[in-house]
Amino acid sequence: MIVDCCSAPNLKPYHDALEHIVGSISPITDIETIELSDSLDRILASDIVSNKSLPSWHCSAMDGYAMSQHSLTTSTRLTMVGQSFAGHPYVGNVADGECIRIMTGACLPDDCDLVVMQENVEVDENIITPLGDSNDISQWQHVRKSGSDVTEGTVLLKQGLKINPGSIGVIASLGIKSVRVYRDLKIAIFSTGDELVAPGEELGIGQIYDSNRYSVIAACQRLGYQIIDLGLIPDDPKQIKKVMIEASEIADVLITSGGVSVGEADYVKPIVEEIGQIDLWKVAIKPGKPIAIGSIGCCLFYGLPGNPVSAMVTLNLLVQPALKKLSGMQQSEPLLFSAICNSPLKKKTGRRDFQRGYARRDEDGQWQVKSTGFQGSAKITSISDGNCYIVLEENSTNIAAGDIVDIQLFDNMIR
Repeated sequence: MIVDCCSAPNLKPYHDALEHIVGSISPITDIETIELSDSLDRILASDIVSNKSLPSWHCSAMDGYAMSQHSLTTSTRLTMVGQSFAGHPYVGNVADGECIRIMTGACLPDDCDLVVMQENVEVDENIITPLGDSNDISQWQHVRKSGSDVTEGTVLLKQGLKINPGSIGVIASLGIKSVRVYRDLKIAIFSTGDELVAPGEELGIGQIYDSNRYSVIAACQRLGYQIIDLGLIPDDPKQIKKVMIEASEIADVLITSGGVSVGEADYVKPIVEEIGQIDLWKVAIKPGKPIAIGSIGCCLFYGLPGNPVSAMVTLNLLVQPALKKLSGMQQSEPLLFSAICNSPLKKKTGRRDFQRGYARRDEDGQWQVKSTGFQGSAKITSISDGNCYIVLEENSTNIAAGDIVDIQLFDNMIR
């Protein structure tokens, strides 16, 4: 009897597995205060609340002339009595029939409540004549009123935000020099397999280069974590056990590649069961069914499959959300888009399939997607050539060209 591994029983459905993995995690609580200039890609440990209104004063949104609306009802010609530049405000009164020259971003005197653009006035030495109908010039025209951007006490950035260049600008605009962030996660990583050879070394018969460790390290570095590279470990149970115990004592998370299936040399899962515990093994997804998830003491354990595509897909779809929650980062659901599939796709029922595709939007704004080709778990170019997953539900079957499918664009961890 031929066994179809795609429909093997007792596999955890993808969404159930993801809920289990993420739901069992408590975020780290260790907090440190760092300089704002060092905060890029760190996770905020407390809300950023505005300590002032922005702008803090009425200011001009244009280069022109500031005056009061009342002056326009009593005078057709105004006398320019001064000027206001950004950082150098006008000091004094602006009476009826008077105005000042004002630049973009400069303070508006208390006596003024509008700005007329410089293109809309006639200038004769210090006499200013607004052009057009004065009734068309409204109060607060071309003025950014105090508090129009932000009012004091507003929560601008929430706890758990990953700090980006835009949020650094927001924090700096409040005059805040340092921020409270969660400490970085420490991620220990190794690959295992006697068939693996480090890049740069000579390949023997039946050997391949270790690519998974490099991909996994790169992905975790992009997420901003501290990496402990434990290298390439041979298929030696004693050595694997020793390295695992050492890793569990210095890292928050241990990620391994290979050794979690059912082969005679797959030692990783049994060793974790001996020194820790396995909470989940085998998920109904393709690629990546044989993923092992558990813990060794206080160190979380994620045993990725050995095939390169399976390792990257499970890291991206199952482990990455867990790491984000552990780091204190806000959680968000991936966005799915409907697309016209330009390639026929093969699909058996039983597992959720994350085929790799290349998506684009046509001239009408409709998403179009095509397969990156052969979808074997060892073909890492199916990821590097693509920019999205073509998400096929557990019960779906073959897809014909022209059918509508869901796509999930790759995030920056995998691209």
